[in-house]
Amino acid sequence: MWLIIPLLVIVSIWLPVIRHYYVPNAQISDFTIEQARREPSESVLQALRRDRLLHHGWTSKQQVMLAAERLLRGELHVRGYAPIEFRLPFHPRNLTRGLPNVRLQVAGLVAVDLLLQAYELTGQEKFFIAARKSIVEFARYESRAYLPRGLLWSDHAVANRVFVLSDFWDIYRRHGDYQPEEARKILHLLARSGEMLAKREHFIFATNHGIMQNVALLRLRLSFPALPNAERYQRLAMERLGEQMAFYLNEEGVILEHSAAYQFFGIDLLKLAFRYIRLLELQVPADWQRKYTKALQFAAQLRRPDGSLPLFGDTTWRSRRSDPLEEKDPQRGVAPTAVRGAGPFDPIAWYPVAGYAVWWDGLERWPDSRHLRQTVVTFSLFPGHAHKLADDLSVLLWAGGHTWWTNLGSWPYGLRQRAVAESWNGSNAPHLIGESKDSQRTPRMLSYGSSGRIVMLDVAREGPEAYLARRQIIHVKPNMWLVLDSVDGKPGLRSMTRWMTGHGIILSQQETENRYLLETKDGSARLFTLFFGSPGLSLRTLATSLGPYLGDSVTSGKDPTVPAIEVEQRADGSWAAAVWVFDQDRTLALPDGAQPEMALWRGPEYWTASVPSQSSSLELNRRGDRFVVRDKEGAVLDAIALAPPRVANQRDEIRRAFLNAASKYPGFRDYPRLRRWSTYGLIVVAFVQELFFMTFARRIEQSRRPLRLVTSALWIIAGIGLFVILS
Repeated sequence: MWLIIPLLVIVSIWLPVIRHYYVPNAQISDFTIEQARREPSESVLQALRRDRLLHHGWTSKQQVMLAAERLLRGELHVRGYAPIEFRLPFHPRNLTRGLPNVRLQVAGLVAVDLLLQAYELTGQEKFFIAARKSIVEFARYESRAYLPRGLLWSDHAVANRVFVLSDFWDIYRRHGDYQPEEARKILHLLARSGEMLAKREHFIFATNHGIMQNVALLRLRLSFPALPNAERYQRLAMERLGEQMAFYLNEEGVILEHSAAYQFFGIDLLKLAFRYIRLLELQVPADWQRKYTKALQFAAQLRRPDGSLPLFGDTTWRSRRSDPLEEKDPQRGVAPTAVRGAGPFDPIAWYPVAGYAVWWDGLERWPDSRHLRQTVVTFSLFPGHAHKLADDLSVLLWAGGHTWWTNLGSWPYGLRQRAVAESWNGSNAPHLIGESKDSQRTPRMLSYGSSGRIVMLDVAREGPEAYLARRQIIHVKPNMWLVLDSVDGKPGLRSMTRWMTGHGIILSQQETENRYLLETKDGSARLFTLFFGSPGLSLRTLATSLGPYLGDSVTSGKDPTVPAIEVEQRADGSWAAAVWVFDQDRTLALPDGAQPEMALWRGPEYWTASVPSQSSSLELNRRGDRFVVRDKEGAVLDAIALAPPRVANQRDEIRRAFLNAASKYPGFRDYPRLRRWSTYGLIVVAFVQELFFMTFARRIEQSRRPLRLVTSALWIIAGIGLFVILS
């Protein structure tokens, strides 16, 4: 009897999880099944074919067939990841194999999708039969599960199931092997998926995952109008999309997820949402469409001629987008949008609310990479939004078709390198040595300006504690940059910046310790780099630092490292600067021994620097909000007036909308590891307790009842504490 209390405490650890994932089982009637076989029309389902939220990655027929045959033999191979053992038709162990990204694919029925695609390409029934059996077995397991295994109930996986099952149903409902009871199981799985996606506690409002959930609900309404609650799913999706659009995509057209890659992914999701809304004969709100058009423009500013993207936030080296930004096929339900797809819209683009600046040189020669240069500056931070890495104030340079200075970008979840990618050492942003990637800080744009010859941006970030980092980026067209960092903080602390090169770049130190040369492997282009700073500045060359993720480098054994330069300075009133001079055709002559010099320094808004440029030198002067460039004779080459941005109200509106949604959708944390280890610990305690009572039964006969009462009280207190912590 006394063991009931420990047992109840252990069960109570898992009750919140069971309650969170519980959805009522919908009743799928014979009438619903028959109606689903007739509605919607074939043309509607054909318009939805091959839309996906997860992909196996194989594109050619030969690749798909090879992967499908391997799957039939018990091996799932998702492109970019090591193959895993996979039991057909379905086994729960499949959910726990491989890296987290692969587990997500498994839970999202990507294996079924692969088999289905192989069937569509060849007409071979073995692929269709394997897909059907896998779905039925998966549906049986999913409906009986109480606790999540792997990523069984991940919102992303559940949403993708709707897409895969929709395509499968389009074939199965008119297939010669159609069986009503199997159809019931499939529709039952779809109904449960809909309830999961619609459940308030499951809605991931803050990120693209919430958009995916809403898109999947719209897809359910389109593909299975006969399902119970299908109309409610449509209303709910439109309502939640309206809430998200207030903070997910801002008026500048930036998806506020701190990532170049997720700008494009967000566009893909919104494109799906808008197409489904139109197929449902509803209107896309005008403000959504206006923001979406601007999102296409920002994406065009980021994308280079080869389709590559600058590495800020969760963006991988293999993130390439060469496809058109806008779908213009009226048969797909999308109205054409007047967007120039040939290249960036503006040579100089500012996004002060979102926290970006993108500059281009040579756009008149687009898409000839040899004559193009892209500079990207990031100072974006929206707490609670997704995919933020520690890269505030980083500067990325792409010129002549090569990446010269970059951030590390994203590494897959589950690899130890992921922690490095998320940290300050994964970017070239100034930071305190030892600073946490989650430090409390506030980046912002202070002032900016441009002219025909000069572009300048002054950004800063405050925190943690008294640390203040300020970065001024000056570009003197066509081929010179100055990056000036000034930092302040508590005495004794040190600030660091790690300048990481792109892949395929050779870094060598020249005749002086502060002068470096970056060259392409074929020697076709080079970048002169010179560092200078206040007393206490130190430089260190890293021959092999972790570099941008090379797609399949993890599984292929390719070397993922690149050279880098670490710049260290005092964090209590010091400055450090880097001068870059780009030489596309190796025709520029930077004089031997030419050194930059800070002729006058009275603070970040009052200074004069002399920097080498080509065969001469330039004098850069800042006096408050006025910036002037002079030649070595003192003649003014150009001047600009710096102005502060006006962003406070817009950022406040975004934050208010986000917090309003947060209060409505509180979310839930599984804490699976903590729950599991708490369970193990409590079982051990209960075992030791009972062993004690059995061992000393005679000695404590008179005290047994009081001791039992005391231990029971302690169990109850522990249970309440754990319930509060884990709920």
